Amino acid sequence: MLTKKRKPFSKYTHVSCDSCQVLVINNVVCHEGGCPDAWKDKKIPCFECGFDFKREERYQKTCQGCIEDNENNAREYYQELERQKEENENQD
Repeated sequence: MLTKKRKPFSKYTHVSCDSCQVLVINNVVCHEGGCPDAWKDKKIPCFECGFDFKREERYQKTCQGCIEDNENNAREYYQELERQKEENENQD
């Protein structure tokens, strides 16, 4: 887990990682090679909408907003299928 702390009356920010010895080079946070938490700092474009987001899970490709939209659309789709199935059963 990356933590950033700013000391009072200082222009410097202390950056640390629980899993490695992290460095800041030209204002870029650099983890050690093989750090299991390095993926958490990088923003990637969402596969669905294209906006940059920070991942919550290691291999996450879509932002949380798109995931929730897809879940809502799937829920509505299956509710509609159930309604149609019930209508067909009532007609018989």
